[in-house]
Amino acid sequence: MATAKFKFNLSESTKVTTLVNWFEQDAQDPLGLDRARAFSSSTRNDAIAAATFANTGVERDHAQVGFNIEHSFNQNNKISFIPYVGTRSNAQTLTTTPTATTLAATNARLSEIDREFYGADLRWDNLGSLGSMPYQLSVGLNFGKSTDDRKDTNVLQAGNPVSVANRNEQNISKNFDQYIQGKLSVTPSVDVHAGARHTKVKLEVEDDLLTVNGDNSGSVEYQKTTPVIGVVWKATDTLNFYANFGKGFETPTFIEAAFDDVTPGVASRPNLDLKASESNNTEIGLKAFVTDNTRVNLTLFHISTKDEIV
Repeated sequence: MATAKFKFNLSESTKVTTLVNWFEQDAQDPLGLDRARAFSSSTRNDAIAAATFANTGVERDHAQVGFNIEHSFNQNNKISFIPYVGTRSNAQTLTTTPTATTLAATNARLSEIDREFYGADLRWDNLGSLGSMPYQLSVGLNFGKSTDDRKDTNVLQAGNPVSVANRNEQNISKNFDQYIQGKLSVTPSVDVHAGARHTKVKLEVEDDLLTVNGDNSGSVEYQKTTPVIGVVWKATDTLNFYANFGKGFETPTFIEAAFDDVTPGVASRPNLDLKASESNNTEIGLKAFVTDNTRVNLTLFHISTKDEIV
């Protein structure tokens, strides 16, 4: 693996940061052990037989580059543009007969994902004051797209090499968000924070294996505006009290929406009927320096969530 970070000052007001990340991985996978094997000194270091027969393992590589381009118009206004692009591939072989003790009883499948992704964040930061009240304000747009070429193939059947496709499809996810957040110091000891984000996410499946369970192509779209508000009271130089409330929003992932039925022998389809989870989050707390080298944090919080996938 390798990571590199470069910073350039194009001028006194324009800076560019570049971050490059790359890794390759090739590993065998011994799978897990049942309780009896795990707690026996004679077997806890051994891979199960099915892992050896199926030659279970994973090959994975990832490359990504991103930029942070900052331009300051003056000491109170700055714009940031943060684009990124990358690729990722994953090929994993697993056995579907983990209790097999002979090669003739072992089956295995190969799951492959080739991903291309890119996106960007554009943000304007502003500092100023409303009368005698200083404020900080950020407004931005965020866009991202990821395309997975996903395949699943039977590669071992009763110990014999085979190549039978179970899945061949594209999984495409897109998001477009708009957000605003800010802080207003209403007094020297009281800060009010507030923000809102509108999120729009689209999940799309393009099925290229029509001979198995027909055409399972489809799409679903989610969108939601989530607000947050909070206050900080600086009671003393060493004691702060705070309270926050915010709404949460999380869409299903393609892994969670992969199947609508896992009953053995039943043909399944992508589960595009899943709902996004929504939550209400409330917290109150304090932060205090009780001595020069001791800090105390205390938080009481309550979260209620519906349609969560667990």
